[in-house]
Amino acid sequence: FGTFHVALLAICGWANASDAVEILCVSFLLPTARCDLHLSTADMGWLTASIFLGMMIGGYVWGVLADLKGRQRILVFSLAVNGVFGAVSSLASNYWQFLLLRFISGVGVGGSIPVIFSYFSEFQPRNKRGCMVSALATFWMAGNILAAGLAWLVIPRTSLSFQLGSLHFQSWRLFVMLCSIPSLSSALIYAVGMPESPKYLMQ
Repeated sequence: FGTFHVALLAICGWANASDAVEILCVSFLLPTARCDLHLSTADMGWLTASIFLGMMIGGYVWGVLADLKGRQRILVFSLAVNGVFGAVSSLASNYWQFLLLRFISGVGVGGSIPVIFSYFSEFQPRNKRGCMVSALATFWMAGNILAAGLAWLVIPRTSLSFQLGSLHFQSWRLFVMLCSIPSLSSALIYAVGMPESPKYLMQ
């Protein structure tokens, strides 16, 4: 147990925080996006639920694939799905596009959350595993704080709005785009710098 495990905690923690950011971002943007996307109360409820519906499906699909194809590879793909579709949703011109893209982003989140914990715990020595997994879980709260801070900094700033073709790119859209950066950066880190889980390699 040493420097590698501390670095692994930071990397897996960043990925865990990225999932929290992606889940929370819709809740922060709804009051502003409501007018832009002409949302009813029911529409806002479905938007909030869509990511969790995606997570239910993603958890089963990515979990099976992680056992078959490896934890590291599935983390790259699930985090990339989360980040890419989260970012693209900032360009949605109507409610149905936004709903579909957030749902697909949720499928990615549903894969990365359980696989991150499996991947991380399989590197830990038995006598440290409990406290290290608990430490990893605290990064979820860090993600909540990051999402709230980004919302506070970006969404009220109407001066950040600009015209992108026929789309008026308002500050809430920029907020959605920024919220995808943690997932995309995590996918890149896992793709270029992280080894496969030793338990998977021994199977």
